[in-house]
Amino acid sequence: DGLFTGPDIMEVAGKRLRFAKAAVCTGARAMAPPIPGIEESGYLTNETVFSLTDLPQRLVVIGSGPIGCEMAQTFARLGSRVTILERGDHILPREDRNASQVVHDAFLRDGVEICLRTATVETARQGTDKIVIVEQDGARREIETDAILVGIGRAPNVEGLGLEAAGIAYDGTRGVLVNERLQTSNPRIYAAGDICFPYK
Repeated sequence: DGLFTGPDIMEVAGKRLRFAKAAVCTGARAMAPPIPGIEESGYLTNETVFSLTDLPQRLVVIGSGPIGCEMAQTFARLGSRVTILERGDHILPREDRNASQVVHDAFLRDGVEICLRTATVETARQGTDKIVIVEQDGARREIETDAILVGIGRAPNVEGLGLEAAGIAYDGTRGVLVNERLQTSNPRIYAAGDICFPYK
């Protein structure tokens, strides 16, 4: 693991290295949702879902961006009873409404339950079941499920790199800020991939 200790110095395995140019390519990770009880309940992400050895009979997907929608459709077609929870008023919120509606209609044909304008308030365990407590149109309800999949996006891996010491501007949500040539605020250092790309 490397750590920037200056604008042209990096420390790796206890050794200080000077560089003329460097690239930050540390990628991103699945974002953890700030939902009370989610850590204790346990959840899947697009990275951990492939470790499943059994198909969950019931699956709640939190978030209906590209990751959430892809996983929801996949599991529905494999035979899970899938419920998508979306805070906004349509799935695929960054996409054109007409395109979103095409996917919405396909999901309904596949048997996916779509809950729009729905906030996930809390999760809990009850025996082998997981309980997802949601609020929709001012009313609370509980959804029992076998697995929870979180698809609310990805967070850039900016922690522990010493970006401040190198003079690299970044944001915890957007990642390292770059120009059209992928150059950071330190002209010696570039960034590439999910660490700086807006569509993670």
